[in-house]
Amino acid sequence: MDTSTCLEIQLLYRGLSEIKFSEIHDIELANWSLIHECRLLD
Repeated sequence: MDTSTCLEIQLLYRGLSEIKFSEIHDIELANWSLIHECRLLD
């Protein structure tokens, strides 16, 4: 398990009692896209 992902989810969803899989998946896709775009610009 990627600990950075766990930390992001904890920070984004602090105080919420339920996290839907689709929300986690959207966060993962958004993070991957940002990292991927940054690498392309280098």
